[in-house]
Amino acid sequence: MNENILEPEKCLEIIKKKMCLDSVNGFSYTYEFKPSKESSGLLGQYFNLKVRLVKRNSSEVKKLNFFIKMLPKKGVQYNFIKACGFFEIELGLYEKIFPKILTSKETNLVPECFLCQKDHVLVFEDMSLQGYRVLDKFQYLQLDQFLIIVKHLARFHARSLIFEEKNRETVMQLCHANEVLINKNDGNLKSNLNKRFKNVTSMVDLLTDIDFGKKEECKAKISRISSHHYEKSASSTKFRNVLCHRDLWNSNILFKNNENGNDDHCCFVDFQLARYCPPAYDLLYFLYCTTSRNFRKEHSTEILFSKYYDTLTESLKEAKIDLSASFSWNDFIESMAEIKLSCMVHGFSIMSMCFLGPDASVQIRDESVSASQIVCEEFRENEKCRLLSVYHPTASVNAYSNMQPCFCAAVCVAVVFLRGKATAHCCAHSRKLANGKLNAALDEETGEWRKLHNDELHALYGAPNILRVMKARKLRWAGHVARMGNDRSVAQIMQGKPNSKRPLGRPRIRWRDNLKKDLVELGYDYNEWMDDAHDRDAWRSRVDEAMNFRVPNADK
Repeated sequence: MNENILEPEKCLEIIKKKMCLDSVNGFSYTYEFKPSKESSGLLGQYFNLKVRLVKRNSSEVKKLNFFIKMLPKKGVQYNFIKACGFFEIELGLYEKIFPKILTSKETNLVPECFLCQKDHVLVFEDMSLQGYRVLDKFQYLQLDQFLIIVKHLARFHARSLIFEEKNRETVMQLCHANEVLINKNDGNLKSNLNKRFKNVTSMVDLLTDIDFGKKEECKAKISRISSHHYEKSASSTKFRNVLCHRDLWNSNILFKNNENGNDDHCCFVDFQLARYCPPAYDLLYFLYCTTSRNFRKEHSTEILFSKYYDTLTESLKEAKIDLSASFSWNDFIESMAEIKLSCMVHGFSIMSMCFLGPDASVQIRDESVSASQIVCEEFRENEKCRLLSVYHPTASVNAYSNMQPCFCAAVCVAVVFLRGKATAHCCAHSRKLANGKLNAALDEETGEWRKLHNDELHALYGAPNILRVMKARKLRWAGHVARMGNDRSVAQIMQGKPNSKRPLGRPRIRWRDNLKKDLVELGYDYNEWMDDAHDRDAWRSRVDEAMNFRVPNADK
């Protein structure tokens, strides 16, 4: 299958670049193209290039393997990719941008590219020969995998910040100067995203347990959130921006095992949707596309992403740059809060497309049937897609038994979780889904249906208790202040003692007194807390413990 893939001279160019040779006169070679296991995706066609290189007058044989990504054949899919500029963006990043912002130490975050041919093809290193593998898109990430990806993503984002600090030029300015048009052609992409959001609202219509009015309310909430989505993914004037992947889910992440068989490294592929925007977008989209609701309930977002921020800080510190001066932890948390809802709805809408079977994917590419109709029909017929749709990204994963046919109730669960408010019908069915029981919303004493109370809703939808959040954040800030050093004004204020006399009456409770109370509740010695705070990992575990601590009279 050698026709219409690559010209012989291009294959020769790839071989010379891989072998670091000026000429291959001393070798004879043959090559062949084979369709990849995923020979045709939504945004391209994939092939493997296999080369057999023989040194003349010798029996030495060298085998080379490459991965080829091509524009799809002419048609609806081709026109869409060309209109949005996806292929040109990825090609430009590999050819012009990555060589300038990624150091030799960080180049293993993306595959090595051996050929960038405009409007046609990209040729990469075959990462499978180095032990990398594609994650199963139907499997949730485990905590250790999640943290590995977060740390590597922090290193990738750090290169944008380091480039900007050293060159006094934004990465977006660099891209546009090199005709890599990220954050451009947004009209076509926005139109496509609106279609994906429509898929979600279409699934709401399949709900059978709530009336028409409630369905319309759910759809209105989804539409209201999605209407502002595109602005949320644009470059920010308030927070620091970086070059974001913007499509991080299982199929776009390659994992590599170490000698012990454990995952210890990853790299990112498929940058055609890359944008220049706050890093929170990559993180939250990744969170909602790859983890279960139980996972997010057990591990608070701030605790999970503190690993990201720590790695980001360390990477910039190696370059002698103080991250807190331009992008503090509080800025980071605020940026995530602003786009959290948008990323959740976006993640669900995209996953509804990614779980389609091969036949449905062909229909999507050809637009022979509307996308909403295809998605709904596929989820009726495909059990695996239905399971993932109900329990991904907002519902529990331990209720695969007693599967309800009304799979799109997950949309309703998502909306309730987003807004923290539910009707009695919606809550009852959501409770059934979350627990896998038909009588979950029944009163055990009276045997009658009853309205769920706020504390039950908090437990059902994973909303953290406000007192736990306050205690955890107080401890996290205290640790931050303790590590500042005595020359910082904040530390001086906290540790200093006023020389004037106190007024008459009972002394007022100070912030430090509340901190002491929280530490005592957790069973720690208050007198040694400042020394303990310098151990970041140990202190972070205390913050995590405070987040999961049962607050008296608050969880009953």
